Order: sequence, then C-alpha cells, then structure tokens
Amino acid sequence: MSREVVQVMVLPPVVPDGLPQIFLFEDGIWRDVTVPQVTENLSSMRTRIEQHLSTLMANVGRTPPVPVPPQGAGFRTPFRTLYQTLLPIDVRNELKRAADAAQAAGGPAPLLQIFLSATAEWIPWELLHDGTDFLGLRFSVARLPIVRQQTSVRGPRTRTVSAVHSILASSVLGAMEQAQWATTFDGFSNVPGWERRSPNGQNGAGPTLNEIEQAKAAGIVHVTCHGGLREGQGPFFWTLDHLNPQFYDYRITADFAESVQFDARPLVFGNACASNATDLGALHGFGSSFMIGGALNFIGTLAPITKTTAVTFARRFYEELFGTPATPVAIADALRQAKERFAAGPPPSTDPSYLFYCLYGPPDTTYKPV
Repeated sequence: MSREVVQVMVLPPVVPDGLPQIFLFEDGIWRDVTVPQVTENLSSMRTRIEQHLSTLMANVGRTPPVPVPPQGAGFRTPFRTLYQTLLPIDVRNELKRAADAAQAAGGPAPLLQIFLSATAEWIPWELLHDGTDFLGLRFSVARLPIVRQQTSVRGPRTRTVSAVHSILASSVLGAMEQAQWATTFDGFSNVPGWERRSPNGQNGAGPTLNEIEQAKAAGIVHVTCHGGLREGQGPFFWTLDHLNPQFYDYRITADFAESVQFDARPLVFGNACASNATDLGALHGFGSSFMIGGALNFIGTLAPITKTTAVTFARRFYEELFGTPATPVAIADALRQAKERFAAGPPPSTDPSYLFYCLYGPPDTTYKPV
C-alpha cells in the first residue's frame, strides 16, 4: 500500500522578521505558496509560544504538579493559532487531504518531511494543531535541515547497532528515575558489553564531554542532561553538570555538537530535562548541529521536559524502534507510535512534554540491535 507523503520547504523570510518562505512539493516540482506578510512578526510569535510553554511547564514541574492536559484548549489553542497563521492555505489543504486519505484507506500514518533552514528550526512543527490533533500525532514528522557545512545522509537505511552508549548528567534525575534510566536498554541485546552506561553505577563519577566524544563508534548515543539553560542573552546550551564551575568540560553547545565527528553515523537521542520549575520553555535544539557532527538521525526535545517523561518516553521509544528482531520500525514511525502510547493512556496524560520530541534526518532509517 502506498503511503501519503507531504513535503514542505521552509526558507528565511524575504523581509526582516517576516514570515518564512514556504514551498510545497507537488507533482515533481516545488511551488511557492508563501503567504503575504501579516501584521505580527515572527519574533513576537516565538516569544508568545515560549512564554506559553514556560508558564505551563512551570506548573507541571511544581510539587505537587499542576495538571496540564495536552488535549485541553488551554494548552493547544496557541498552537492552533500558529498553524493557521504560519501555514499557507495550500499546505493546510494538502495536510488535511493526506491525513484524511490515510485514515480512509486504513494504511500507515502519512509522512511529513520538512526541509528547513536554521531560521525555522525553533518553530514547534510537531505541536502545530490542525483542529483535529497535533501534527506530531497525525503524521510521522521528519525535519531535514538545510545546512552550509558538509554532512551526509547517504548510506544504508538499515542500521545494525553494535553498541549503545547511554550518558546521564550529574544531579539531573532522582533515585527512582535514575533506576528507571538504567533499564532503558534492558532486554534488547544479549551481547555482553552492548550497552555502556556513564556513570556505570560503580564509582558514580559524573560524565564530561569526553564521554560523548568516546562514544564515536556507538550506533546509538543516548544523552540525558539538563536543558534550556543560557547565560544572559547568550545561546542556549545543555549541560552534564549545571553546578560545576568548570563549565567548559560539561556544556553541550551547537559548536560542540558540530565538532564531534561521529564515526558510525549514529542515532543521537538528546533528553534535555528541565533543571527546575522555572526553566524557560525555550524553542531550540541541536538537531542540525549533531547531524553536521556526524549523526545520521537526531531525536531531541524542542523545550525542556519533565524528568519522569524523559525516562519513560525513552524506553517506550526504543521498544517501538527495535520492534521485533525480524522487523524493526522506521524511526519516524517509532517516534509517532511512542507519542500515541502516551496519548492513549491510561491514565490520561497531564504532562504534555511527550509531544516535544522531534526527529531530524531520514525518516525511513531502521536500527536493529545485534
């Protein structure tokens, strides 16, 4: 059965702080469907969405947490508005057609590929709401960054994972969450030493950036760390130890991600957790940077997420990704299916951060443990 595919290209605006140029791939050609400039500029849209996420996720992070149902009108309305303001009517019509056709045929969920420039990476594509649901649940979404630096997505799409390196930042998880983190890859391979964990549970020493560089040969590099941090108006960063004054040994920046030079073209999974309830709901990530650094695929969060969701979602994602030994699942589908499991409950989710995960790179890649 053929699959519905929608391809959109997003380029920088033609006027400063204007809406991006948007092209729709139709019948073998890219068609310019860019909407006329509206009164609100792009930076004000970004600020409004960041403030919305920051306020709601601060409530989720309280003790006890304040429920924020992701399907509630209070959470989804700004993303419905952004969907209507940002996307041209031609794109909205094509998305509706593809989603309706897939549902009517009873086939796989449609695939949405977004070829995007760096100026459009902050846009929460997966959270845009079409009036029926979030795009990250309606579609298997893949972001394909447009970059200047040389990188490559060539090579086989069927990947054999000979090693996994799981890295946990210092003081990011509580005792129960850390115990759950340690089981993320349990049962997927019976090869001794297939998974390497840092810290390893013996000496408890926290990892540094060296641990990521030492994972160059791994097929999957899984990083659970502090996210959404910045100093003043400087760039955002992740960190493996937000309390250590030797910050240069621990900060994960875009420059660091671009310079890693992974050897095995791995999947890099970045679980960027909120350090406290007041962390900014920043719309950012390092997807294109890690791809420049050698990753074939990157999965990360467009804003800091809760620690409980971080460890639970990761396990569910890998269960979907690895599938059965004979039938691994394409990575874009695995990510959407993991989100669907959260959305389906029970119990009904009151933490929307499972919707924040996004995929960079080829959507059809499969990863099979040895």
